[in-house]
Amino acid sequence: MSFDKYVLELSTCNVSWNYILQSIEQEKTEYVEKVRTGVYDSLMTPAYRYMSFNNISPVDKSDREIERKISQYYGVDTRSAMTKIDYRTTPIKDLKITSSVKIGNVKAGDSLNDLLEVYGYSENHSFIITANKDLIVGRDNITQISIDQYLSYHPMAPAAMKLKFRDGVKIDEPVDACFQIELTTDDGRVLKAESRHITLVP
Repeated sequence: MSFDKYVLELSTCNVSWNYILQSIEQEKTEYVEKVRTGVYDSLMTPAYRYMSFNNISPVDKSDREIERKISQYYGVDTRSAMTKIDYRTTPIKDLKITSSVKIGNVKAGDSLNDLLEVYGYSENHSFIITANKDLIVGRDNITQISIDQYLSYHPMAPAAMKLKFRDGVKIDEPVDACFQIELTTDDGRVLKAESRHITLVP
């Protein structure tokens, strides 16, 4: 994949990936493998839709105030809106992205945050929920923004979000990279995940 087209997808869940593997019905294992190998986009087809078959909810407890605002934003009743919308009620304090290799002037293991921007969200998720339960909407407010600006909203953990490198960030030659994501919640929990190894091409 060309370096300037690379998008890092980030989603959160209140149960571990191993628990998801154990919880999804046997016939859903094909979905799990396709997510692992990148055939399925987990943002467009999130795990919670499959886990619901087993009456297991990988999302936070529902919040009527948030759902009311989401419903008003989309112009539909709450029940209809929530069938396609996943959200979190856990505020985050920090989000840090690193790489296993040097990118630009950033050494392996150092924060890439200044080189990245919020690119977009999954379908029907074009909003940010703040810790005060405000709904931030509008493309100029929630996309093509820095990670620092995103964090300045004091957001709830993103249910699904996409990041890309800013224009002008370059690599000189093809490189195999693995990206690490570290998310810190308000209460001090640190959640970590790692991407597959990906070959980035200039």
